[in-house]
Amino acid sequence: MGEIKEVKEKKICGKKLATIRKAYFSGKISILLANIQAEMSIEEDELKEFIDFLQKLKDEEMQLMDKLNKEVDNGLFKNISDPKPPSVKDLNREMTDDEVSKHRQWLMNKEKAIRLIKTRFSQIRKDIFEKIDVPKQKWIDYALEVSALILYVDEDYIYKRQLWKKKMIEILDKYGISRKESEDRSEITDEYKDYKIASSLRDRVSELILLCKKHYSEMDQHGKY
Repeated sequence: MGEIKEVKEKKICGKKLATIRKAYFSGKISILLANIQAEMSIEEDELKEFIDFLQKLKDEEMQLMDKLNKEVDNGLFKNISDPKPPSVKDLNREMTDDEVSKHRQWLMNKEKAIRLIKTRFSQIRKDIFEKIDVPKQKWIDYALEVSALILYVDEDYIYKRQLWKKKMIEILDKYGISRKESEDRSEITDEYKDYKIASSLRDRVSELILLCKKHYSEMDQHGKY
């Protein structure tokens, strides 16, 4: 019988490709590089191979973003009559099957939009953390993409706030306590937690748009492209 040879996993700068990939997509490339430098001296050919692999990962990431953007364009913005979140009146009555179906569709659209926004958050955070030279136009593209989705963030914030207020009223009616005490008790419920998360996301989206516009303006003033 022939000898079975062990297949060794390819490494770059002493690190497995899976390790580098994980560091890239979690925004920890700088930390990984610092660890590598602490362990070994990086030769020029190894550094080039490392950079080439990072470029492949970046290309892969951008292809995914293109797919997500197309999904949003084809799924979320087909027309302006997209399903809306249920109103206060809807929340206090039994909805019809058609209304329930539209509500589910709104939830799906909203979750897609928020996932895309969070993906963009990660991309921008990584660009800033890694001090990547982002083209000027890319900053305004970031702002426009997120601005196009902010409607869903606003709707989610209002919807979650209504659910929290509804819960607060239920506590007030059930226990016959003061409004202040019912509000205090409601702050330990899932409805309140979801509302605060939606509120935080809404604030972060507004800050993100301002940040992108700020970077674009600064680059424009300095004649950068």
